[in-house]
Amino acid sequence: FQWFSKAGGQGHPEAQVNLGLMYIRGEGVTKNMGEAVKWLRASAKQGNSVAQYNLGVCYLEGEGVSTDPLEAYKWLALATSQGDTQARETLDKLETELTPEQIAEAQKRSSAENLENEALTK
Repeated sequence: FQWFSKAGGQGHPEAQVNLGLMYIRGEGVTKNMGEAVKWLRASAKQGNSVAQYNLGVCYLEGEGVSTDPLEAYKWLALATSQGDTQARETLDKLETELTPEQIAEAQKRSSAENLENEALTK
């Protein structure tokens, strides 16, 4: 945990996702969904598909954040675009619960996040 904290604090996306997962599971640290979401979001914004999937699930289930199916869709779609099959399965199920208008809005959010991520990496 100590090493992940140091690396995560320096912006390392793999360390950040590991911190998020440790907080979710309560491994090496007290379970804390707010902290989990903080670290997952930091990693997800850098394009880490594992973080994107887990952040999407947090929004889907209202763990550490308010339930928001459109925000869940956004993060799951981003993970899916990188080939994450678990995210694809979750996204397929979520799509059956949303209206076409909600899906369109969520896709807009996903595209905007993708553009923001691309700008950060240039």
